[in-house]
Amino acid sequence: MSWQANPDVATALARARDLETTIADLLALRGRSTAETCDPQRIAAEAVRRRSTTARPVTLRSDITEDVALAAPALRQSLDVLLDNALRHGDGPVTVTVEPYGNAVLIEVADRGAGMAAAAQPGTGLRW
Repeated sequence: MSWQANPDVATALARARDLETTIADLLALRGRSTAETCDPQRIAAEAVRRRSTTARPVTLRSDITEDVALAAPALRQSLDVLLDNALRHGDGPVTVTVEPYGNAVLIEVADRGAGMAAAAQPGTGLRW
């Protein structure tokens, strides 16, 4: 049996490639200027492609066609964290929405999970 026939090995290799991208992005973010721009639709489409499965589909809705003042590695890492959270703790399909918001961009990652518990304290949720 080859490694390609073993889904555990294929999954591990895919995760290793994702980790390699994460490390490269974090190293690239050191010393970055705030004058960088990126195509948020392209970055979001790549994230959707990487994270979507038949069991948990991830779809993209985008109304933006212009670059925004944001470093591509920062956006990629933010999307990866939000998608990881939605896929681990949410439910149903996940939708990534990229929309213009004045001179900025609004990016939403939504799923059909229960959301925050009624008893959740301020500060509960994602932290960075």
